[in-house]
Amino acid sequence: METFAELAWPRYCILSGLRKACQAFLAEPEVLAAERELAAYWTGYSEVRRTPGAERKGSAEGWAHLLDDCIERVAPTAKGRRLR
Repeated sequence: METFAELAWPRYCILSGLRKACQAFLAEPEVLAAERELAAYWTGYSEVRRTPGAERKGSAEGWAHLLDDCIERVAPTAKGRRLR
């Protein structure tokens, strides 16, 4: 987070309206749903490293597929969506 604050955040503030547009996009229901879906998958997949005896749910390929699917669903150029 410190690296983001140092390197990326100032760039979001340079262009007029960019920060507001990014925040609006990240608050969209589709984006929030994708974030929850990815977090749930990641929790099941990575829990094995933190909890002795836990069973891994999912795979690296499954994660990559879900990530690609989520990106397609929320991308501004995805079906039914337009750049604003």
